[in-house]
Amino acid sequence: MDYDGGMMGSWGWPMMLVTGLFWVLLIGAAIWLAGWLSSRSRKFQQEEHPLDILKRRYARGEISREDYERMRQDLS
Repeated sequence: MDYDGGMMGSWGWPMMLVTGLFWVLLIGAAIWLAGWLSSRSRKFQQEEHPLDILKRRYARGEISREDYERMRQDLS
């Protein structure tokens, strides 16, 4: 009787290695996907219309009404 000490015969440690590599790749892909989706959503949030920025600057008092009107005409 030949006993090798494992239930899977000689495939025991290679299967453990492949399974571990599979999980490492799967978790790495999930982390990469989450980062990619996060950066993509930030890009869309950063795209803001120039008139909105101008209105906000005027509302904060950073520019005068004359500057606001002149810049609004330039942007329109």
